[in-house]
Amino acid sequence: MPFNWELGENAIRQWLRIGSGYGDQNVIHLNDNGSRPTTDYIGFSLSDLVPIGSDAVTTTFDGARPNGSQIEIKVQGERESTLTIQAFTTSRNANSSARAVLSRVLTAVGLPTVRAALSAAGLVIWRHGQVQFLPAVLNTGFEGRAIMTCTLRCTDDISELTTWIQTAEAIDENTGNVIIITT
Repeated sequence: MPFNWELGENAIRQWLRIGSGYGDQNVIHLNDNGSRPTTDYIGFSLSDLVPIGSDAVTTTFDGARPNGSQIEIKVQGERESTLTIQAFTTSRNANSSARAVLSRVLTAVGLPTVRAALSAAGLVIWRHGQVQFLPAVLNTGFEGRAIMTCTLRCTDDISELTTWIQTAEAIDENTGNVIIITT
């Protein structure tokens, strides 16, 4: 089955909510339209899927399928994507700082509910980077900011159904006779 982006992003949202303790409205996709939340929040973005190595091509036959669809040709391969997670907080220090929030998000990867959600979406955290603390000036004060990237892996596949040639007609060039070949 092809990678389900909606399912994948929902699993990532669940992980970020559990790790941060933030509600739905405070875990946003960075590429969505709309304004940023007025309170502390986490934003994330997922890069395109990049193939890793060569894809496998398999062919299977099922005579019970309807005519024209007895053969399935399937292409399957491992894919990698970079997940960027950013935290924005009003606090620059202590347990509510952006770096503390992302540290908890990273620790939450070990929780069974987080692993189950990511697994159900076909995602595995392959590796993660360190949390980087990047406070910045917002309006007239400092805003706590931190960023972290993770490499996620999944399997992506696609298939099509086809059939084989059951009957072919050929014309004998010497005699002009029609020859019917049946498999």
